[in-house]
Amino acid sequence: EYLTDHSAEIDFSNYKFSKKFIPYKIILEKTNGDKVESETFELILPYEKFIETKEGDNPISTILVGMILYFIPSPNFVFVEKENYFSLTKELPIITFYSSGYNYPMGNISLEYTHIYEESINNFLRLGYKHIIPLDYIEYVSPGITGFTDFNGFNGIGGEVSVGLFTIYDVFTLYSRYRYNVKPSQTENYFHEISIGLYSHFFTIDF
Repeated sequence: EYLTDHSAEIDFSNYKFSKKFIPYKIILEKTNGDKVESETFELILPYEKFIETKEGDNPISTILVGMILYFIPSPNFVFVEKENYFSLTKELPIITFYSSGYNYPMGNISLEYTHIYEESINNFLRLGYKHIIPLDYIEYVSPGITGFTDFNGFNGIGGEVSVGLFTIYDVFTLYSRYRYNVKPSQTENYFHEISIGLYSHFFTIDF
């Protein structure tokens, strides 16, 4: 009798890895010698284990560097009519959704805080969803939609697209992003944003 569900357990405690994402295939050899090979899947190491295998028994400095990179804000340029402003923004993915076989989640729900310098409306909190599409020659393209508020009556929505350019230590991805924001009740109140930043999802709730 053939079963569709199988399980196996492999002890990796004596192995050292230099990457967080480990590709693997399932190879089945039949009694007649024929082999059947699966598609390539990805094993995602826990972040703590990845740090340990990269740096040995004393990973404190690497963890500190990783934390700094994770929480550092991103430079952001805001275009309002004929005026240009510099801002800092920080996006934190809080919930990620996975499908098998990819280096990245299928998508995520994130919180983001933005501070715009020298602008009368200068603080925004955002909540949004980003869908991640992996590509061969770059890391990914990610369209998304967010809602934002300044908690003082300026509320709106933003449509965006991000491009993941390359990875850093297999943990962070450098990306660039364009976003168009508008207040639906007053469509003349719109502004554009262009930013660069680092994306990571190792401090999230996974589904």
